[in-house]
Amino acid sequence: MTLKVVEGDYQKKSKAVLVVDDDIEAVRLVAEALKMDGVTIYKELSGTGAIATIQELRPRVLIIDINMPRIDGIQVAEMAVSANPAAKIILMSGDFDAVARANRARVAVHAVVDKPVPVRQLRRFVREALGLPREN
Repeated sequence: MTLKVVEGDYQKKSKAVLVVDDDIEAVRLVAEALKMDGVTIYKELSGTGAIATIQELRPRVLIIDINMPRIDGIQVAEMAVSANPAAKIILMSGDFDAVARANRARVAVHAVVDKPVPVRQLRRFVREALGLPREN
């Protein structure tokens, strides 16, 4: 299922973030947390939709849930690296084994975080990845 929702200024691709999770509530919470940083947020509910969005829009930061049906977050990250090598990838999961698997994967990621996602930490990772100034 694709959810082509954009929050923020569509023209600000330099601050574009794609949030991918099959849990719509998790997508909403992450997007809400990032809104205050003035980023453009794209949302997808599947790995398939995420790959299409990555190829089409080339967002700067990808926040991807690891455990998703069909195409998991690690597979999306692998495809994203070849489609958009400059993208910074943040993987997330509430499953310890999935986090461990992501840490062992040979995909260059900016961070791997546990769910529920610590909002302050996630915002810091995104700000670093986008080259935004640190929050005081």
